[in-house]
Amino acid sequence: MDNYQLVAKRKKSKRGSGAISRNDFIHKELSQFQTISIPFMNVHIQNHELENWIAEELSPDEINEIILLLQKAKRRSSPLKPIFQVIAAGFLKKRTFNHV
Repeated sequence: MDNYQLVAKRKKSKRGSGAISRNDFIHKELSQFQTISIPFMNVHIQNHELENWIAEELSPDEINEIILLLQKAKRRSSPLKPIFQVIAAGFLKKRTFNHV
């Protein structure tokens, strides 16, 4: 069975679980927040801007790690906004060090 057949088989499951792509999952979770604020940097980032940074800057493995972290937080009924704040702060810190 090749990859296409495996994906098609997963999409046909009756439970409807798991057939969402990585970018769709992150988009869905980020769309709950209009902006992500980073208090100690006094910065506000639009949700679509953070989503673009995640898609462009991170490797697929890093994106998978973020998704696992978000899924675990959701299972525990923990808020997701602090996770996105940490991710945004990391991007901003990396960006400022690269421009110095």
